[in-house]
Amino acid sequence: HERAVQLIEPLARELLGRNEAATLHRWLTALPVSLVQARISLRLKLAWAQALTARFSEATDTLDALDIALNDSPALEPGLTPDAVRGELCAIRATIAIRRGEWTEASNLLHAAWELVPAETAMLRGVVAAQRGIAALFQGDLITAAPWFEQAIELSQASHNPRTALTSFNNLGASQALRGQLHATADTYRRALAYADQHVTTLDRQPRAMTNMLHIGLGETLYEWNELDAAEIEVRQGWCASDDQACDEQAQLAGYLMLARLRQARGDLDRAIAVLDDGEKFGERCASHWAILCDVRTLRARYQLQQGDVAAVVRWVTSIGLALDAPAAELCAQASAYLVRARLLITQRDPQALDLLARLSAALEISQHRGVQIEAQVVLAQAQQQHGQTTAALNTLQHVLELAAPELYTRVFLDEAHVRPLLIELRWQLRSSGESLVINQIDRLLAAMGVATIAPQSAGVIPGALLEPLNERELDVLRLIADGRSNHDIAQELIVAVSTVKWHINNLYAKLDVHSRTLAIARARELGLLQTMYSVGSYQSRTL
Repeated sequence: HERAVQLIEPLARELLGRNEAATLHRWLTALPVSLVQARISLRLKLAWAQALTARFSEATDTLDALDIALNDSPALEPGLTPDAVRGELCAIRATIAIRRGEWTEASNLLHAAWELVPAETAMLRGVVAAQRGIAALFQGDLITAAPWFEQAIELSQASHNPRTALTSFNNLGASQALRGQLHATADTYRRALAYADQHVTTLDRQPRAMTNMLHIGLGETLYEWNELDAAEIEVRQGWCASDDQACDEQAQLAGYLMLARLRQARGDLDRAIAVLDDGEKFGERCASHWAILCDVRTLRARYQLQQGDVAAVVRWVTSIGLALDAPAAELCAQASAYLVRARLLITQRDPQALDLLARLSAALEISQHRGVQIEAQVVLAQAQQQHGQTTAALNTLQHVLELAAPELYTRVFLDEAHVRPLLIELRWQLRSSGESLVINQIDRLLAAMGVATIAPQSAGVIPGALLEPLNERELDVLRLIADGRSNHDIAQELIVAVSTVKWHINNLYAKLDVHSRTLAIARARELGLLQTMYSVGSYQSRTL
């Protein structure tokens, strides 16, 4: 057994660095307990192996026993000091706290670990730096998180710890995505995959598990750019169809999320929800508590709302307790869930959606969560339009397009069911403004939505576009609405009663399948019913 210890001790750190905690745990537990207990270094390695294989109760017992042993001033192996051991104990306890989602506890432990762990132990300091970044990330502090991940990458590469290096690459990419930096995100994931090609070999027992999340993270960025085929290739590379043990649990859950989004983007909402159901079942079987499981349930609620299953979404909202008066920190922490809550309010035509979305957008802007802020403002524009705040809706949409254009955000607009008419109306209003950044962004989005050149017909109707065409009087009313005329002005122009104008407006709303003036104008321009010709990239006017 002494010979086995001599073989294991120099390999232990390398095994942990190569994502082989299960192997290390198997080796250490095969040794006589007395042999392991006699060496502080082996007990530390055992605690790491227990923590990283989700044996949290066993790990806590090992750590508690080590705390007691340190108080008795034991003889330490060469290279160990009491402070170094205490720092490592804090780091292991922080790992458990992170796996349990106990972020405040994790942050306190990691601060202590960073102060205690010697500067020359680059591998352990790299682990602590990575964990400090994770704690900051999950507490919403994106600005603090990124430098910790950069430092963790540098330390882990220097100490030949690919596991922590790749984890830090992934989390750096995630923090960049949250800040809306899509190009930087893609670059980070590609750098990480290039590093993995050089440092993760077939000699590693689980090489695929070390790169799962990188492929899925890159796939998520490609999805936002509407490169669906390329996104699916990356997601499939990172997702294990059999949920086998070689896959990272978080990556597997992220894979379920992305596969569902891809199914929805291709029009198969039923299949998207089924994928999320499978993802939830997988997440509930995981030994660790992964925050991403909440994202799986949130996305399913969003898709259920799209299907019209309002009752299911109401039950979900009730089950997780999304208070409308939640403070800013809570709004940011559960931004995706609150966006579904807002969409539910919009479906219910509840004006509380306006205040919720305005506060959420402001909180996300302050915390620099630009990626989710863009989505929140797209939803806000739709809520404003629904409640008659057309000018505000168009202003909000223009602002969010300015935010989104440099990073080529696309799916955040395409995945919203009612944003197209607002885009068309804004494009019309900006036709002579010189706002080239926004105009180009709108043209790109409308082209992705399939809006091509639409020429007006002599009769004012594209054949087959409407089940029931507008009559001449309804066309007159529509053109006057497009000129910005009030109901009273239209009544005077046509020499009819205001009630008659309202009757015509209700009829044309029904035929156009809209519920407001702005949407009616946008739909009419899309169909070529007005005295305009719309073409992606240009607008012209001509007399019919």
